[in-house]
Amino acid sequence: MTKLPEGDGEQVLANVVVEGEPPVAVMPAAASRHALYGSCTEDVAAWAIAWQCPQPVSPLPVAVSIPRGALNGINRYYVLCTRDRAIPPPLQRRMIAENTCADVIELDTDHTPQVSMTNELANALHRFATHSSAGAGRARRSERSY
Repeated sequence: MTKLPEGDGEQVLANVVVEGEPPVAVMPAAASRHALYGSCTEDVAAWAIAWQCPQPVSPLPVAVSIPRGALNGINRYYVLCTRDRAIPPPLQRRMIAENTCADVIELDTDHTPQVSMTNELANALHRFATHSSAGAGRARRSERSY
């Protein structure tokens, strides 16, 4: 998807280095800082980068196939990160437009809100869970009334 016009400027595939046998993808620390942890403090970014490890390349070209209708009735939720350099915001917006979401929350952060905006991400997930469980509760109540 990053090859679509909306993916222009993505910084993961642009900076990943493939090496070894079997091949693995490695991202240099400076590229990781820019691509993934741009909104993090220096100490948090250094901590996260230290935990990175080579990723296998072989699964990447394998297309994921979900049978038609398999996700019917399952609400989708999305956290759009407005400063994401791995999945640029225009590409995120396209994905949202092509896949109906019950709720979308925008965070002014990078690709890793779990470390750059921990509290805000937790609040977003709580909102999604509350929305999801409220809908499930309504469905259960209506089922009982039949």
